[in-house]
Formats: sequence, C-alpha cells, structure tokens
Amino acid sequence: LTEEGLPFLLFFRNPGDKKGDKKFTELVVRELYDQKNAVNALLADGHKFAHPLKHLGKTEDDLPVLAIDSFQHMFLFDNMDELYVPGKLRQFVLDLHSGKLHKEFHEKMDQEMIDLQKLELKKLEKFAENEAKPSTAVSFATPPPSIFKELKPSENRYSLLRKTEL
Repeated sequence: LTEEGLPFLLFFRNPGDKKGDKKFTELVVRELYDQKNAVNALLADGHKFAHPLKHLGKTEDDLPVLAIDSFQHMFLFDNMDELYVPGKLRQFVLDLHSGKLHKEFHEKMDQEMIDLQKLELKKLEKFAENEAKPSTAVSFATPPPSIFKELKPSENRYSLLRKTEL
C-alpha cells in the first residue's frame, strides 16, 4: 500500500466493533466515491496500532480515531462526533489535497513554538526579578565557584609540596 504513495485515511477502532466498521465503510463509499485514486481508506486495529495513536496524543480509550497519514505528517480529524455529518469526511480529505491541513498544521506548530518562547521568556523575567533581590537560593545564572581549589593536601599530613625534609 505504501508503494502506491497515496495518503492513508486511517480509521483506528476497536476491532470488535463490527457495527462501527460497517458504518465507516458505508460513509467512505458514500462520500469518497471519487477519491479512490487519491487516498487509501483503511481500518486499523487501535490496539495493534497504539504507537501511531500515541503520536497523535490519543490512547485506546479514545477509539475510534480518524487520521490521515500523508507520509509527511499525520492529521487528526478533530471532532469524531461530526464524522457522520454529511460532507465532513469529504471536506477533511479535500482539505488534505488543497494543502489546507498542511498549512494549519504548520501554523499551529508555529503558534505553539511562539507560546513556548513566551513562556520561557516569562520564566527568565521572573528569574531575573528574583535574582535582583537578595536570595539564599543557588543561582544558576552564574556557574558555582570551583571547589577543586580547596582540594589540597592537609597541613597536618606529610606533603612533598612543602619540601621541609632536607
């Protein structure tokens, strides 16, 4: 299947849910009849494929889960409650082909990076404020003084450094 190079439309589900399998298969036939050469719709055992689910931030408790694997990114269908709303599945697949999912993925990732940077900046500012006040806390801004300079022979023991023998 991967040799075809077509994205996978993966329906991760509980393999015992035959009714759900049938319902999803009928949905694919009804909404994606003209997309057979553009996407491979597959039923995936959510227990055997727990690893890809983990990458999507999902567990077996979240089944069923729908995602598209474009071999570059995995795109999650946001609201499984809307899966059977007419046109939602079709729009999800068309959004992949139009590049919308890819664009949104990177915009979301960029926003998450910005949010992380803002959080780190706030931490640094808070740390700098605390550093300006007298503190007994260890400072990580400057390296601690070396204790190796204190490691010298005891004054009470024989030493070659004093050279007082001769």
